[in-house]
Amino acid sequence: MSNFLTVGSQVLILFSLMLIGFACNKAKILNEEANKRISDLVVILVTPCVIIQSFQREFDEKLLFKICIALLISFVAHLAMILSVHFIFRSQLDKRRRVLSFASVFSNAGFIALPLQSALLGADGVLMGAAYLVVFNIMLWSYGITLMSGDKNMITPKKILFSPGIIGVVIGMIVFLFSIKIPYVISSTIGYMAALNVPLPMIVVGYYLAKTNVLEVLRDIQSIKCIFVRLIAFPVATLVILYLCGVRETMLTAMVIAMSAPVGATTTMFSEKFDCDTPLSVKLISLSTLLSIITMPIIVGFTQTIA
Repeated sequence: MSNFLTVGSQVLILFSLMLIGFACNKAKILNEEANKRISDLVVILVTPCVIIQSFQREFDEKLLFKICIALLISFVAHLAMILSVHFIFRSQLDKRRRVLSFASVFSNAGFIALPLQSALLGADGVLMGAAYLVVFNIMLWSYGITLMSGDKNMITPKKILFSPGIIGVVIGMIVFLFSIKIPYVISSTIGYMAALNVPLPMIVVGYYLAKTNVLEVLRDIQSIKCIFVRLIAFPVATLVILYLCGVRETMLTAMVIAMSAPVGATTTMFSEKFDCDTPLSVKLISLSTLLSIITMPIIVGFTQTIA
């Protein structure tokens, strides 16, 4: 029971921060442009700082092995999700199909999962989460951008290699592999920036929550299917398969947290950029985020109990 309460309290804290973003929208403290700039700040600066901070430790061969295993698990998980959504939503109209498929595969692993991994599992959890984000970013800037744009020419090695998440991992891995001690002033600056990884993303999500009537999604069977797949089917399948394969402790919990996060904010960003069904994307993000307050404590709490 303590595991469920711990996860539940962490998710409620995140939801409380979302309410601040909700209030900022209603009180006109934030507008669309400001919210986008906050999102850019988180993606470009804050998330890399979180990842770099998690790698600031003495080199450990066992830990390096765990990171490699986490990368492998994340890669297989993304391939399995991509294959699954291809069959689940193949009958939908093109623009809806793109959004539903994208929303099912790409979770809010950076905005919601990473803060929860940090709170529950500490630095080791963030390392596993960082490994997931490496694969996430590669898939996002290859499969994700192709799916939403319908144009394979959108894939470029430059976009993949120079995405902020990948840059953060590369710097972090150099620091870890060579046991580099970052100067106090720089490490403190990184630490202060990393501390913004919890409040800022939640305010962004809360802002979007205030913009849509999430109850409309309940009348759309395909949207319900998408949210079910994102919040329940994929994380439960991950838990069962990894548990049967002998994965336990921090690795198991970190991977399940990443897989159980709600629909990612990138769904709306990409939908707007490539003229897909943007209103649908906002509704999926909003309702899945609200429902994750229930699903994440149950799934993650159970995972911690058996891990």
